[in-house]
Amino acid sequence: KLRWVNGYPEPTGEDGPPAEVARVSLMRRYLGAFGPVTLEDAAWWTGWSKRETLAAIAALKREVAQVDVHEVRQPLYLLAQDLEPLGDARPLTARTVRLLPCLDGYIMGYKERARFLDPAHYDHVFDRSGNAYSTVWADGHVIGIWSEDRDSLVCYLWQPGWDDEVRQEANSLAGFLRRADGRPSEGERPVRIMQYPDG
Repeated sequence: KLRWVNGYPEPTGEDGPPAEVARVSLMRRYLGAFGPVTLEDAAWWTGWSKRETLAAIAALKREVAQVDVHEVRQPLYLLAQDLEPLGDARPLTARTVRLLPCLDGYIMGYKERARFLDPAHYDHVFDRSGNAYSTVWADGHVIGIWSEDRDSLVCYLWQPGWDDEVRQEANSLAGFLRRADGRPSEGERPVRIMQYPDG
């Protein structure tokens, strides 16, 4: 049985807010969660026309800022309150690897993914419905996928040179999963690093 959660009131059957008001509220939440985003990202995620999307962004007025990001040819939008943290960001000083679960919002929230995923590997990361598999990230780019195979954690990489860092992060994740499952320490999941079959 489904139930209403996260503090929202139970639906009463009464009419909701006007569509324009609802779009502005949703756009504010989307920009806060996923910004900076392109116009195409926002229209794709909401399912609105570009005209409706632009109208919702424009209605936010000073709440929205526009920025340019390296290697992205279009302007990007975010909440103005997030400009300062973005401006404080600095380049990574060490090689960084993260393993994200399937359907993670970080990869699912955008239509244009070329900024972090080589289009040649799109079909390796998304199924036919557009759902993302569990991904391996290195310095902000997807370099492989991972899965649990029986009692092991397997990482399939198409970009070489990251085996040590991926193994370290995968071991950390395997330990977390072991603790979450309540497994004894001697039941550690071994980590395997493999080249993706077609490179």
